[in-house]
Amino acid sequence: MYSVEWQKRGLPHAHILIWLLNKLHSNEVDDIISAEIPDPVTDPRLHDIVTTQMVHGPCGALNPLSPCMADGKCTKRYPRPLVAETVTGNDGYPVYRRRSKEDNGRTIKVKVQNQEIEIGNEFIVPYCLLLPRIFETHANVESCHSAKSIKYLCKYVTKGSDMAVFGIASENANDEISNFQMGRYVTVHLENGQRVYFTEANAAQRAERPPSTTLTSFFAMCEADTFTATLMYVEMPKYYTWNQSTKKFQRRKQGTPVPDWPQVFSTDALGPKQVYETLMQAVDNNTGGLFFLDAPGGTGKTFVISLILATIRSRCDIALALASSGIAATLLDGGRTAHSALKLPLNLNTIDTPTCNISRSSAMGKLLMQCKLIVWDECTMAHKKSLEALNFTLKDLRRNNNIFGGLMILLAGDFRQTLPVVPRGTPADELNACLKASPLWNNVKKLSLTTNMRVQLQNDQSAAQFSKQLLDVGNGKVPVDATSGLITLTNDFCRFVDTQLVLIENVFPNISENYKNYAWLSQRAILAAKNNDVHALNFTIQSKLLAIW
Repeated sequence: MYSVEWQKRGLPHAHILIWLLNKLHSNEVDDIISAEIPDPVTDPRLHDIVTTQMVHGPCGALNPLSPCMADGKCTKRYPRPLVAETVTGNDGYPVYRRRSKEDNGRTIKVKVQNQEIEIGNEFIVPYCLLLPRIFETHANVESCHSAKSIKYLCKYVTKGSDMAVFGIASENANDEISNFQMGRYVTVHLENGQRVYFTEANAAQRAERPPSTTLTSFFAMCEADTFTATLMYVEMPKYYTWNQSTKKFQRRKQGTPVPDWPQVFSTDALGPKQVYETLMQAVDNNTGGLFFLDAPGGTGKTFVISLILATIRSRCDIALALASSGIAATLLDGGRTAHSALKLPLNLNTIDTPTCNISRSSAMGKLLMQCKLIVWDECTMAHKKSLEALNFTLKDLRRNNNIFGGLMILLAGDFRQTLPVVPRGTPADELNACLKASPLWNNVKKLSLTTNMRVQLQNDQSAAQFSKQLLDVGNGKVPVDATSGLITLTNDFCRFVDTQLVLIENVFPNISENYKNYAWLSQRAILAAKNNDVHALNFTIQSKLLAIW
């Protein structure tokens, strides 16, 4: 996708967006994009082009009068930090490798206000190693992982020519109508005080019977329904839906039953919005803190986290996405495993006071000092000492003795699922390694998502029942045998079989006829707790297919 604009100076300016089949890793980014001064000995031509066409400014303290400066800062965020290696996942763009002079990075001398100064890679605009040789001009190339670039290009395609809306008014004019319409307050609603739109044909009818609004319908419901009379106006969407054709509220037919009110159901559909607003308010206030988002599967946790990450990154701030497992990390934009990103020790069980192997001068250290938020998904699988190591490291990096160095931490997960794995440990060891056993947990502010959006969207009663049964197991509502510590699953929870062959026949019936039907295969799978069982099941199923071939 591309667009070409003609700048006011008369030259064409192209914006091009290229989708790649596979995601670029940090080591692959360096093969395509560079933000460093080339070697003048081995590649003098590229060196001349980059030093004349791809140098920003310089600006900042070296040149406060540069056109890019506003309020004492560069609007293009130069000079960029000097790092020894490329780091991906920051604000949708990588932090490109820009080696310092101490790390064998190159420098050049430029003239600023008739003075010759020395600058390094911190002022180099990222470029492709091939394009400068072809065009011998400025060509900024970025590796992006966000939707901002798409919006940026679409804006240039559709914006049209410059235009303005203006008006002439007296200097002392007092337009009470405009002042009232632009006011940010809601007056007390009087009877028949709502705004009505009408034509000459229906003016009499509209005056006699004004159409209902959500507010006037709420007033009518309060008079006719004792339950509605207990609600505030903003609480209506939780228990009622608005019928646009009849202009009336209707009770929800699905959701969580309301105690003492038969036939009344509530929904947590507004829950994700409230969680998002609460967390973003904490980010905007910059007060730090430790938050935990309790969210069983299907309640919209990944959606809320992704929205928070995108919002922060759209402001050119830094938000790090971490997860305890690689699978969970792939679901988040720029996500990485916590052990890899934070350089956590592998032997957490044997270290009394573990720390992250991150220094202030490292690339990750600089990111942690500047970031606004760290999200840690599937945190319930993490050892409590990993969170304590992060707390100790952030205090040291940020020179701040508040919890996590004053940085906001959002933990997310479900303690009903897998707890930390302690090799050859007992259940007591696993509970002791759990995050809730850490003193840091006393500082947690808990938020919850409860409505299973997957089940609600499917409108499947059997799926809703199964989801409730899973939560009952996780919430400890199913009786536990005092001797064995096991629970007994009822027949309505699942179907029981006696052998693996019967299990295969029930899950993959007539596989000899359907083994090439990919849609059929994608709808069924057998889960096993041990690798030996997985190998045995696969061997048995494949043996049936070998008999056909």
